[in-house]
Amino acid sequence: MDRYGFLASRIPAFAGLIDDYARAQVGWISQICPPPGRVLDAGCGAGRHAILLSQLGYDVLGIDASAPAVALAKQQAAAHQADVQWRCCLLYT
Repeated sequence: MDRYGFLASRIPAFAGLIDDYARAQVGWISQICPPPGRVLDAGCGAGRHAILLSQLGYDVLGIDASAPAVALAKQQAAAHQADVQWRCCLLYT
């Protein structure tokens, strides 16, 4: 099991669980910068924030250095019918 899989098996947020805390954070973002708009979710993990933002009408790009996290994010987005662009990459060169 890779490091992300290890964390995802023990911490619900790492498994992409869309909980009240994530909803509250996204609600705050949407109050500050109402949709439509473009969002870069750097370090998106399993994509819970990116998915919620997409459902509100934002154009979202989620990036993470963990390939397993991005793969899980893609699965979660499909399950929630969210249109998010995903990339596995580092934020530095």
